[in-house]
Amino acid sequence: MADVERKETQKVNTAVDEDGSVVKQRTSSVQTKTDSKTTAVNVIWYIYGVVAILLGIRMLLKLFGANSANGFVDFIYSVSYRGRGG
Repeated sequence: MADVERKETQKVNTAVDEDGSVVKQRTSSVQTKTDSKTTAVNVIWYIYGVVAILLGIRMLLKLFGANSANGFVDFIYSVSYRGRGG
């Protein structure tokens, strides 16, 4: 699992308004920080997810015999084409 640093800060300001009543304002903030390894792992998983989705759509289109003259079907087939080694 990737290391994520989390820092939470809270600040309370107390003041008195013109009517003499006490006003409290709470401010809360959360900061997260990830290292470069986490970013690289996330990018790899994102690319894997896109490829898996494209191949899954291609498989479903082939299974149902989609017409390759259709623009969407043609796009999916051309993007997920693996080519022929030779």
